Parts: sequence; C-alpha cells; structure tokens
Amino acid sequence: MRRHTWSGAALMAALSLVAVGCSSDSSAPAVSTQEPGHTGAAQIALTRKADTMGVDQSIQLNAIVPAVPGAVTPQVTWASSDDRIAFVTKTGVLFGLKSGRATITATAGAYSDATVVNVRPGIRDIDFDSDSLSISLAESVKIPYRVTDTDGNPVDLSQHKVEWISTDPSVAGLTSDATVTGRSIGRADVMLRVDNKVAKTGVRVLSKPVASVFVSPSSLALSAGQTAQLVATTYDVNGGAIEDRNISWSSSNSEVAAVSGSGLVTTIAPGTAEIMANAEGRKATVPVSVSASSNAGATPVASVAVSLNASSLAVGQTTQANVTLRDANDNVLTGRSIVWTSSEVTVASVNATGLVTALKAGETTITATSGGRSGSASLNTVASSSSPLPVGSLELVVAPSSINVGQTAQSSVTVKDEQGNVVTNRSVAYVSSDANIASISASGLVTANKGGSVTITASSEGKSSHAVVTAVAPKPTVYSITLSTNAPSISIGQATQINAVAKDVNGAPISGAALVWSSSSTTVATVSGSGMASGLSAGSATIYARADGATGSVGLTVIENAPTGTTGPTAPGGNGTLGAVSILAELPRSSVPTAYPSPARQVRVAAGANLQAAIDAAQPGDELLLAPGATYTGNFTLPNKGSSTSWITIRTDVSDAAIGGPGTRMTPSRRSASSSRSSPAVDATTITHGPSRRSSSS
Repeated sequence: MRRHTWSGAALMAALSLVAVGCSSDSSAPAVSTQEPGHTGAAQIALTRKADTMGVDQSIQLNAIVPAVPGAVTPQVTWASSDDRIAFVTKTGVLFGLKSGRATITATAGAYSDATVVNVRPGIRDIDFDSDSLSISLAESVKIPYRVTDTDGNPVDLSQHKVEWISTDPSVAGLTSDATVTGRSIGRADVMLRVDNKVAKTGVRVLSKPVASVFVSPSSLALSAGQTAQLVATTYDVNGGAIEDRNISWSSSNSEVAAVSGSGLVTTIAPGTAEIMANAEGRKATVPVSVSASSNAGATPVASVAVSLNASSLAVGQTTQANVTLRDANDNVLTGRSIVWTSSEVTVASVNATGLVTALKAGETTITATSGGRSGSASLNTVASSSSPLPVGSLELVVAPSSINVGQTAQSSVTVKDEQGNVVTNRSVAYVSSDANIASISASGLVTANKGGSVTITASSEGKSSHAVVTAVAPKPTVYSITLSTNAPSISIGQATQINAVAKDVNGAPISGAALVWSSSSTTVATVSGSGMASGLSAGSATIYARADGATGSVGLTVIENAPTGTTGPTAPGGNGTLGAVSILAELPRSSVPTAYPSPARQVRVAAGANLQAAIDAAQPGDELLLAPGATYTGNFTLPNKGSSTSWITIRTDVSDAAIGGPGTRMTPSRRSASSSRSSPAVDATTITHGPSRRSSSS
C-alpha cells in the first residue's frame, strides 16, 4: 500500500474587516445555523455565530464591543469548551484539531458571546495499491484506491470535491469513476485530488499480451531431405490476431528435423520430432513424421487437386480431405509427401493425413502442397444444433487481490451463457498484462514476481473479465528520518508544513513511509497526521516523526503576535458607535491623492492577459484598467516613454466609490472588486521606473 500525505491545511487567518455599524462578516465561509443565545449581546457580539471547519483548518474569529464614551475598550479573551477538538488562541484564531463539536466563547469584561463550531474530519490519506499499474492497449480497468479521513474512516466522496487527472490522456484515458483505458503504448501518471489532497500512481500501457499461438500446418509428414515452412499466428485473449510478435522455434529432435529461426523445417533422417513455437511463454507444437527419401529423380508435380468429403461441417465434426497429384502429362502421381494447411486455424484444423476438424463457426480454405505445387478447397463451418448456448458473460475474481512477491493466488471464474445460466464446461484462457510483475498459469494460478500492479484477464468465446492484482514487494525498513520546516518561527495562530524524508539503511529515499507525528509541547504547537504544525502559544516545541524505530525531529518557535489595534477608539457620547477590538488593523496614517487627469485613452487588460505587454504598449495619457478580482504575477517594468509629462495610470476597472476613498478600510466586498499585482518572489509587485517616466497605480 502506498500512503500519500501531500498538501497542507487550508489556513484562513483573515484580518477582521468590520465596517462601522456592521454586526456580521457576510464574506466569511461559515455554515449558519441556529445556536444558543449569548450573554450580554448588547455589550459584545461575535461577527459569526456558527462555523463548520475541517481538521487542520483555521479560522479567524472576531468580536465587536460598543465603545463607552471616554473609556478604554476592554480586552477580549477567548476560550474553547474542548481544546482537544478546537483550540482558540488569545488573538481569536481557531484551529480544528479533531472531529467533534466545541463552544468558543469571547469575553470582554463582564460580558460574553459564544459560537458553536463543528469540526468535520479532514482527508488524511489517499491510497493506491501500488506505485504503478500495467494495463494492455485498448484495455479498460477501474483503478483500486481508498480515501480515509482523519478519524480513520472511509470517505464519502460525494461530499467532497473530487478530480481525476491523467497527465497524458492520449496514453491513458481516464473517467470520473476511476476507469483508465490504454489508448497508446507509453506511460502516464494518474492523479486523484480530493479537496486539497492529491495522490498519484503511474500507469504503463503495454502491447496486448499473447494468449495463444496457432501454427500452420499443424502436423507434417515428409520424406528425409525435404523442407516445409511453418507459420505461427499469435492471438490475444479475445481471439484477435496480433502481429509483430517475437516467435522462437525449437526441435525436440534436431537429428530428425531441424527448424530455423523463421520456422523453416528441414527433415534430415527418418523418425519423429516435435517443432515448438514459443511466443511470450505461449507455446504450440507441430508433430513431424519423417520417412526415408524415395522421390529422388521422381517426375515433378504439375498440378494438385483437393476435394472434401463434406464441404460444410458443424462445430466438432470432421471430414477427410483428398488430394490428387498429376504430372505434366496428366498422369496421377502417388507416394509423394503432402503438406496440409488451413487458412483459418481457429476455424478448422487439418492434420498431416488431411483429416479436417471444425473448431468454430466460420469459413476457411484447406490447402495441400507437394513438390512446390498447391491446390485447395473451401470449407464452411456452422454452430451445431446440439451445441450449448454461447457464453454471455464472465466474472473473474482473484483472491487475495494483493499478494507478496513470491506468493500465489488462485483465480476463479464464473461463466454464464446468454440466458444467464452458470455453465462449467467452457474453456477459459488467462493472460497477465505484465508477466514480469505477475504471471498466470493455464489453470488461473497467479504468481507475484516483483512489485507492481497488473490486470489479469480471463476470456471464453470472445467474452472477457478483468481483475487488478497487486504484487507487493517487501518494504524497506526506515533507517533515518530528516525533518525540515517551511518556517522555523511562526506567530500564534499561524501554521507551517513540516517536511519529512525517510531513508533506508543505504540512504535511499523511501516513498510513502507511514509516519507518526507528535509535539513535545502541545500547548505551544500541535502537529497533524500530515505534518502540519500550528502555533498555539508563545514558546518552543520540538516536532517529531517516527517510523520503524527511527525518529526525526525539528525545532519550532512560536512568537507573540505584534500588538495592533487592541484598544478601541473613544466614541462621541451616546451615538452607539461600535468599535472592533480583536486585532483590527490600524487605518492608514497617510494616503495618496487619486485625482488624476482624465485619460486620453482607456485600455482594459483582461484576467490572464499579459500585463507587461500592455505596459510596453501603453502611451502617455493612457489608463490601463485591470479586471476586478484578477491577479497579475510578475516583476513589471515601465519602459522609457519619452519626455511627455502625461500620466500612465494603472488601476482596477471599477469606480472609486466601489473601492472606497483615501483612508477607508478595505472590506472583503471592496477587496473582491480590486485587482492585484504579485511577484513570484515577493508579496508586492516590483514596478521599475526609468528616466523620464511617470506612472501611477491604484
């Protein structure tokens, strides 16, 4: 089993953006429900009354208290009814630690207000059976996988955002029900994303494996010194002919009959031998009977005439093929070696004496060759009136479906006819998509050879069924664990991902090692099962990861938040103005006037467009209008536009009224109307100005 714990928690440490006179944060992603009332609602109020959050998530809670004329606004304190489920910092940042329900209380002086938070389980693991799956060209199978939550229970994916992705759909096509189809030979990765967690497995598409080999002619009776060409045809598990497969030839008695690499048989001495054709482990044998040479100096064969005692057969019946050889003077020749062949070896076979057997319904041509001359006759085969109903369906089960390398598992097949009746007298062929990983015998016994997953296919009369089998290689023991953190120092209410690299005794990284995480001080910092560490109070903690007796650790420092806005403003007497007290950002101390000259031309830059190209093309007097809510990433340079004194203005494509005037607090609704410019390396965009350049940005 491969365990993936990619992706960290989705953190929402939003700053309180409460406008004067508001009583709730309508932009907060809360699930509103009717909860118990609060004490002293006229004296303190939470901006959100109920929340549903996930494990490893965080939410910034905010409180509003009325300002008392001439008095200092009291400090707000926070408390959770169950810190094991939801922990709240002194600044109101709420962390979901495990699934459950907790009440969060905000208190200011003698007054308090409360909200109930429901913490739902998060996605802990997405497991594929192995790192790779081998399938055959044109084969479709469902990929086995499991998704478990932080409580260890299976996840109902209908309640989550699920996305299946193939990195190369031309190689491995993928549907939303986890069915992958081999479209062309090659490799691709298949990824499953559930919410913010992603796992992947590799898919290798191979050519169709050989299920059977037929050789024509199926038997030979020759004199010593003669030659005959054997032709091997390979078939897939559904009976379709497949080409360009490597065939190896061998003789059981090369002193009687030898065979070349191309299947040319040369008889040497009287006796018997068997010629074997081998294609990917599938074999067929041709019996060869060699008699003493008696045709030296014989009259050449001029014509060959073939007739059949019956030109139409039911499946399972036989008929004798007859041949007449004549020389150039129309004399009948006898005592000559005859090579019999069937043009469709799966429809009817013919042995060295010309006995024809109907194998399935169809048409074929029976040919006799002697002395370089050939003759043929057509044969029609039909289903027998007494034949059982054709196969309608198969159901293949391999139990267990996951076996260790070196072990075996027996497959079982339920065959039903066209009316749905179970039948037991049908021939079943088995094949593995990659016998190097797991092979299967003619009786359906699967043997795990090396790590990986394959598809086992069972087929009968053109119907087939598939099963995925995983060969589990011994997992290496974790010898060492190295931990690193994205941020060794965080503030209260923040989180950072702890990264772990597990290695074996040889120093090779181990993928998917199951790690157990812990913190030396859970009052300072907690760590989730995916390695996400959260700062709860000021201090130091050590984060540990353990597996197979090996331990890795890394230090983490949690610092106090910078005190900002903890004292509310003094309100004019008796006007009922509300002041925010839970980490409100200070209003701007200075602002830049935004009254610019009217533009000569307005140019709109759509979301996703190249902002640098628009800047390069802009002329003095232009106003570039950025799409509301869009983000433009890069370090932008304003090139020299000459000696003009006109402005080039870059601003969002909404009115000043929608954004708010200078000194106005940016609310969530106003933020959604603005656009942003960001740099890949820093938080703020870098706009470089050269000589004789003038620009503005808003």
